[in-house]
Amino acid sequence: MTNQGGFDLRAHELLNKTIAFAALLAPDGTVRDVSENTLTAAGVSLSDVQHLPFWRGYWFSHDGKLQERIRRSIAAAAAGETTRFDFSARLANDERLHVDFQIAPVQDAEGSIVELLASGSDITEREQTKARLELALRDSDHRIKNIFSTVRALARMTKHHSPPEQALDNFLGRFEALASAHRVLSSADRSGHTTFETLVRAVLKPYVQEDAERSFSISGSPRLLLRDRAKLLALCLHELTTNAVKYGALSSVGGKIKVSLSDFDAEGRVSFSWYEEFDTPVLPSSRTGFGTKFLEMSFQDIFGTNPQLELAPDRLTLTVLGAPAQLYERENDYEHQDRASSCHDHRG
Repeated sequence: MTNQGGFDLRAHELLNKTIAFAALLAPDGTVRDVSENTLTAAGVSLSDVQHLPFWRGYWFSHDGKLQERIRRSIAAAAAGETTRFDFSARLANDERLHVDFQIAPVQDAEGSIVELLASGSDITEREQTKARLELALRDSDHRIKNIFSTVRALARMTKHHSPPEQALDNFLGRFEALASAHRVLSSADRSGHTTFETLVRAVLKPYVQEDAERSFSISGSPRLLLRDRAKLLALCLHELTTNAVKYGALSSVGGKIKVSLSDFDAEGRVSFSWYEEFDTPVLPSSRTGFGTKFLEMSFQDIFGTNPQLELAPDRLTLTVLGAPAQLYERENDYEHQDRASSCHDHRG
């Protein structure tokens, strides 16, 4: 049965029952019928495309190479071959949709090819998931390489600057500080990011007992630290903490520690401060050890300036004031991620 438009009504109804995008073509590729969902997606009507070459349809009009590929697929289907491939289709308002496309011949009872059936399935979500997985794999590979590089650097510097009988213990302590930073970054509410206070508590936890008489205070911006900056700060905090255990505030009952990290000021500067008070007088060392060198290099890397260290018999103060190019995550990055996540959940 056909209508005045010249297409089969039953075939038209079948096209409109399918969830896939679909079109019936003549063997030469001219359009006979198109499903309503395919027309609606492009914002066109059947009269806009009927009796015209299918490869010149709106869905392919953004890409000349794609039009040629569709034309060749039609020729192959007319010769009895089924073709299938993915492409990005053009939709209304110039939007795009990833489509798993197939065009196949339709034969009559005598085996002659009388029509071609073009169909497509929306695979946008699949492609987005694939892209996210590939990005996650590249990110993991990058971070694993960074971890190995950091561990190798710690091992080399510890071997060079530590007495042989202390080298292993020193290395394991620094390795544990790095591991603590990774644990915090992995368990943070926003995966891969943490605040300064959370990071400090993770590094200090093995050395500061809750029932100890000594006290410590932490103050810092609630903003989230960049991952690599957080790891480097954790290693700096470890050096300061182990020094405090050996010689400073954590080596005596009445010792106190105050540590802080500010937000950016009006001039784009950030300040870090580590302050200790201790009962037992500490004499200044006659040589510069690994810890001091490491702190100088690390704070220079983070803040762009060297730390200022002051040692008195009853206290130690280390301060840094600089304008780091990168330290905190930008808030609008998270707003963007939250919006993207909400949109993804809504679409799902």
